[in-house]
Amino acid sequence: MIRQTGKKWVSTKKLGPGLLKRLSTAREYDTFDVDITVTGKPAVDLPADYAATRPRTRDEMVRLFKIRCMRLQMGVANSLLEQRDQVERFGSDVAVPRVGKIETFWINNVIKAELSFDTLLTLASRSDVDHVELAQQADQHSWLHGACGAMRSHVDPSALMSAEMGQPTPRNATWSVKRIGAPLLWQKGLTGDDVVVAVLDSGVNYHHPDLADHMWDGGDAFPLHGYDFERDDFDPIDDNGHGTSCAGIVAGNGKCGVATGVAPNARIMAVRIGATETSCWKGMQFALEQGAHIINMSVAWFHPRNPNYRGWRRACETLLAAGVLHATSVGNSGRADSPFSIGAPGNCPPPWLNPAQAGTGGVSSAIACGATSERDLLDDSSGTGPAVWQDEETYDDYPPGDRSFGLIKPDLCAPGWTDTCSSSYPMTQGAGAYAGFGRTSAASAHLAGSLALLAQACIRAGKPIVPGRIQQALEVTAVRIRGRESNFNQRQKQRKQNGFGAGRIDAYAAYRYGKNKAWWG
Repeated sequence: MIRQTGKKWVSTKKLGPGLLKRLSTAREYDTFDVDITVTGKPAVDLPADYAATRPRTRDEMVRLFKIRCMRLQMGVANSLLEQRDQVERFGSDVAVPRVGKIETFWINNVIKAELSFDTLLTLASRSDVDHVELAQQADQHSWLHGACGAMRSHVDPSALMSAEMGQPTPRNATWSVKRIGAPLLWQKGLTGDDVVVAVLDSGVNYHHPDLADHMWDGGDAFPLHGYDFERDDFDPIDDNGHGTSCAGIVAGNGKCGVATGVAPNARIMAVRIGATETSCWKGMQFALEQGAHIINMSVAWFHPRNPNYRGWRRACETLLAAGVLHATSVGNSGRADSPFSIGAPGNCPPPWLNPAQAGTGGVSSAIACGATSERDLLDDSSGTGPAVWQDEETYDDYPPGDRSFGLIKPDLCAPGWTDTCSSSYPMTQGAGAYAGFGRTSAASAHLAGSLALLAQACIRAGKPIVPGRIQQALEVTAVRIRGRESNFNQRQKQRKQNGFGAGRIDAYAAYRYGKNKAWWG
């Protein structure tokens, strides 16, 4: 419990650890930039008649989420708006606004606001507020390179070129693209056509020849193929290289000589995110609203920074309800800080629960990917589960236990050797078009490309894209990783375990599995 200047008592269960620490030394005239999680899960707590009146299009789903969140947030939002022009005075020379800037998020029913001490504690006592935590920030290196290894020296494409330079073929595909069976699907006409993959990252170098001719067309509204939520402008150009390398593994088409992309004809939507969790949520909202079939997030927000786990999980529930496929990294912390070694959003539940998962719980969109080497060994730094959900007031469906506990993570693994070849940025004088790139960021991008191939199979067959089915096909057909437990049993549909997940992706085998079940053509 915490006392509000002698007036009220507020339950500390509603206040996040970062905020509690700050409050312990705060002065009465301090202000706090916080994320307010409003009561109600927009994609889970749906109206009783939802099944009979379920929206059928993406636009209808987005409209539903926006309307539901507006209604759920109405009481809190109105209270904040009423106080926005009010100030609190402390003596004759100190005055602070009760409420500063307000931002609302419909993807997870969160309101971000700057509040005075008194306003904060009054708001936390409301019955329609679930949780309040300081708005989190992290430098780009932290959330990007927690999910990837350092990019290596540039690769000379002349050593990798084939006679079919400029076309994605099995001959000029990288070892990692071949390893997951993507070229076998190219030969069946599955190259990612008609599929949009939103890369939420440091931006994308949309001038790179391997990406330039199949960037997402945002029309007059978004002429540079996406949006930048770090600088809040229309130019999501990459200034780091990480996002371009991820995009290259998803859809690099080999114009410069090397086919680095799993789905070389998929369209890339560039969404630059920044140093705040809220910039990530804005990017997720944008991708959902603009029609992306797949979101790739090779990022990881880790436990020491007190990420808003409720906000992340609700956002992933919304993506799943809208039918969005979601590839994410488990990060590169290995077993450190277990059971919190998997960063958000990779610690959220996937769409389908493998039979090896103890107990049952909620599902969401996050298919989390670990990294394997060129020899199909697990990368030592690849994040290892379990992920624990034990907040009794919001999510307690994957708690710790005596024998088997938590949520098995990762879900799958994919190539992430540190010298995996991908598109390079910047392409300055003397620098080649490609560079080595690796770990779980590269692995997640391989997963996203595989999702694009299977999504195209659904579209081509006139079948719905069902995330749980696609994940199931990938898990059931995954290749065993060396070093896994000896009790592996094919009859159990790929024994899944922490660290290794269900195994290393085989996109071609997954396609055949789903085709046999008539999930796609």
